[in-house]
Amino acid sequence: MTGVPAFPGGPDTIVQRLMDMIVPDSVNSMASTTTIMTRLTLKSAAPVNFGGNFFDVYVDLDPGHITNGTLTFTQTVNGEGTPEGTFSSFFDLFFEIDLTPAGQPKAPCVIGANCMAAEAQLNGTGFWTDDLTNGVFIVGNATYVADNETHIAQQIPTTPEPSSLLLCGAGLAGLLVGVKRRRRV
Repeated sequence: MTGVPAFPGGPDTIVQRLMDMIVPDSVNSMASTTTIMTRLTLKSAAPVNFGGNFFDVYVDLDPGHITNGTLTFTQTVNGEGTPEGTFSSFFDLFFEIDLTPAGQPKAPCVIGANCMAAEAQLNGTGFWTDDLTNGVFIVGNATYVADNETHIAQQIPTTPEPSSLLLCGAGLAGLLVGVKRRRRV
């Protein structure tokens, strides 16, 4: 999956913290906040073959549901360090998977026709540090688990929540379930 930003260089995924988080620089200090995912726009990197026909696969947030989550930081060193601590996160993700004939403009999502709605519960863990020089927050490698699969998200300096890689596996798993259900019917 690749990101489909609203404008060149823009984000494909936006996760908003609903409260500030302050983690004191002492071992075992913690801070938690609720989160909401406000943007998710992904597209298959290449057309996907379904029954001899090729489709571009799009994954977007389901506008009929809110994707909420939580984020918790734990300080694991006194003072500054790399990593400075660990994080855990959870999302109850509601998304749509849209199949559009390869090379065609994306059509509006019509559930049951070219689109299906799905839900995934995503749990993630990883390491974090902050760069006090320029205020940039950096996430190290993160492991996310969804639908009995484990995904490793590599460091992405411009995106604190590495959900794009995570959703690739969850989205394709949901898509395969939908295709299997259609074949049974």
